[in-house]
Amino acid sequence: MKKLLLLSIAVFAISAMAAETITIGSTVDATIEIKASGEYLLQGDGSVCTQQIIVSADLGEVSLTLDNVQVEVTGSKDAGVSALVVNTGTTATIYFKGYNTLKSTADPGCGIEALGNIVLNGEDDATLACYAKGWAAAIGSTPRPKGKTMASGDITINSGIIEAIADWESPGIGAAVDCDAHNIVINGGRITAKGGAQGAGIGTGYSQWGQSKGNGTITINGGTVVAAAGSNESDWGPDNSLVPLGVVAGTDATVKVEINGGSIHATRSDLSTFPSDIAAVDKSGTDLFLLTPQLENTTAPTLITKGKVGDIVLGEGGYGLNDVYTDAQGYIYIYLPKQADDVKMWLNTESTALDDFNNEVRIEVNNGMLRVDNAQGKKIAVYDISGRQTAATVAQQSAEIALPKGLYIVSVDGQCSKVVVK
Repeated sequence: MKKLLLLSIAVFAISAMAAETITIGSTVDATIEIKASGEYLLQGDGSVCTQQIIVSADLGEVSLTLDNVQVEVTGSKDAGVSALVVNTGTTATIYFKGYNTLKSTADPGCGIEALGNIVLNGEDDATLACYAKGWAAAIGSTPRPKGKTMASGDITINSGIIEAIADWESPGIGAAVDCDAHNIVINGGRITAKGGAQGAGIGTGYSQWGQSKGNGTITINGGTVVAAAGSNESDWGPDNSLVPLGVVAGTDATVKVEINGGSIHATRSDLSTFPSDIAAVDKSGTDLFLLTPQLENTTAPTLITKGKVGDIVLGEGGYGLNDVYTDAQGYIYIYLPKQADDVKMWLNTESTALDDFNNEVRIEVNNGMLRVDNAQGKKIAVYDISGRQTAATVAQQSAEIALPKGLYIVSVDGQCSKVVVK
């Protein structure tokens, strides 16, 4: 492993023609500044580094791999010292493995300050824990130092375990007070984002002295997301004005929330139940509503591979299930267009066959074909709207019956369901 030389000057300037290994630990005594595009391995040595990592502006593409890195920085009041800073004009793809901590105890300061774009990719069981102090997002932006040029880079999360914990009046992930809203995309991973007082879990922040501004989008295509609204410690408004995901009431920002997949659990900062659903649409612009199917007999988070809600297939293009885990009670939290009150829901894990669906009888219609699954030995009868029986059979494991267009009643051992063949 190549050791980083300790120099007496204030900044390490790292220029890379090929991958460069940088040891991160207590022996580093000056800011680490990455000043050239390329690939960098930041290797933790088991001790805590108290120096900033700064990626310079206008580098184009930079790749950083964090391997068991611990960084904890501090600074004077209003200095705006963040643990890792990605400057404008640079897109930093950040890979992480092991357990990594990026923490600021400055007031304010981010774990990761995204002035430029960041893309987070973690190994399945790898963790990136980011902590903010004061008016700063754990992953996103800070308004200090005063007079700085405000910028809000795009934030993309693809995989890994991510914890983003804000301190005061800012979101876990997103735009701090006085900062422009970020564009945030979550494609996978397991994310816990907790806002500070008056801050969204993911979205914007607010205080009586200022608020987030500008326009942004939050798009969730997969992943398991716990978005916790900051508390109302300042008593500036009712609890239901707090927002786990999106724009906190009273801000000048506009943030569109689009959900096309994933499990998104909206909570308070103490992880208790939030009083209302997230206001969101899907990619077609249709309003969404929360559904909470449960995997029975579950005592630990479990990966869901497939599922179905009414006619919507989960995980096969209908709704993204990448990195979707239940909670310890077996629930997932999915957002779909309005469904019937009695809609049937099934979940599948890697340990269950596709047709098991908790061993409940499953009835579906596709391309003029009625299919009844999990009905071994059961009597199946089909009736048209006049009450005339049009088909009858005894199922093996499943049964298929071709039907013309129309409305039908399907009886499975006397239990009736209505289906429409289009």
